[in-house]
Amino acid sequence: MRLLLLGFQDRWRQYRASRKDALPLELRLASFSFRSRRGDYYRHLADIIEATQGRKKFMQIFQQDGKRYARKPRGILSRHWAEQFTTHGGRFDKVFADTLPRDDVLLLRLLQDRGGDAILPEGLRDLSDSIALNQQAQDIVLKAVMVFMLPVGITAASLTSVPLFSAPRIQEMAQDLPAYAWPSSVANLVALSEFLTGYAPLLLIGVALAGIGVWLSMTRLTGRVRRWLDRYGVIWTIHRDFEAVRFLSNLALVLKTRNSKSDNLKDSLLALLYGAGPYKADLLRQMLHNLMQRGKPAQEVFNVGLLSEYMQHDLEDLIEARGLNAALEYLRPRLEKTLIRQLQRRTQVLMWTTLLASLGLAVAVFILQMTSLQQVQEAVMRFGNTY
Repeated sequence: MRLLLLGFQDRWRQYRASRKDALPLELRLASFSFRSRRGDYYRHLADIIEATQGRKKFMQIFQQDGKRYARKPRGILSRHWAEQFTTHGGRFDKVFADTLPRDDVLLLRLLQDRGGDAILPEGLRDLSDSIALNQQAQDIVLKAVMVFMLPVGITAASLTSVPLFSAPRIQEMAQDLPAYAWPSSVANLVALSEFLTGYAPLLLIGVALAGIGVWLSMTRLTGRVRRWLDRYGVIWTIHRDFEAVRFLSNLALVLKTRNSKSDNLKDSLLALLYGAGPYKADLLRQMLHNLMQRGKPAQEVFNVGLLSEYMQHDLEDLIEARGLNAALEYLRPRLEKTLIRQLQRRTQVLMWTTLLASLGLAVAVFILQMTSLQQVQEAVMRFGNTY
């Protein structure tokens, strides 16, 4: 309950703060619509900057797109970006604020500060690849959630049928029977019906609170309980894998050596810590703690439970052999594919487990209904023949 209250308090504070400097509705709708296409847009920007060798500036691109796309989301956003570009002197964190995801704005600002136009094309392509990977992981999770609704619907339908249809019908058939003549299956069905009727509101509230609690715990819960859930809880393990995909992509983008310039690991982790949620921030602080411990090998910095045991050891071996930057550059594509496969496998396990459980419950309820119907018919016949 405390976790729920903290989550709602944070959401309310964020809502109140956002209302003070809220964007116009048109810009918010354009931002929401553009979000799924931003990866292609970053690659487009990279191609233009590289082809013109920096002669075509961002201001020109924004102004051209603002006229070209007019009332479309890209045109609306481009005109806003052009205005902010002039107001804030081209600072990416101000230009793109509130119109692009916070992680994107942070990474774009880091690219601008540490590399300038020289590394922007490569950095924008890396960011585009990272977004494509994240969207692939999101699609897997969303499909799993949509499929998960099927067994939930089956369970709800099978339980709802008891107090609405089968129990009243069977009770009507057995109304002339004395209590001692009622079959045990009929008594069980009636008890189930009364339980569902009496406690249905509490059950619905309990399920809703449990769902909200699980949702909040995925981004807020930390500590030993969370580490146990990340290891043995399917839902939390899926979220951990998703965060691992994002972390590896973003870290490789921030840390990657370009034009003889590279961010050290500490600065990169601190940069990713900015704006991170409680769960991600806790993992990053553990990495920073490991990094600051004297005598601890650099390859053990990431041993905080974010990666599976196999991937963790693989990463450690490559860091020891090649160094951090080269290891991430070499290992990232393979780890990303492995994480995506694990994400697919775990979501399938969750889907099949819930589907089979719901089907099992539906079959059990159906058998109880059919058994009750058959036994009450036999009881009525016996009682009628006797009297």
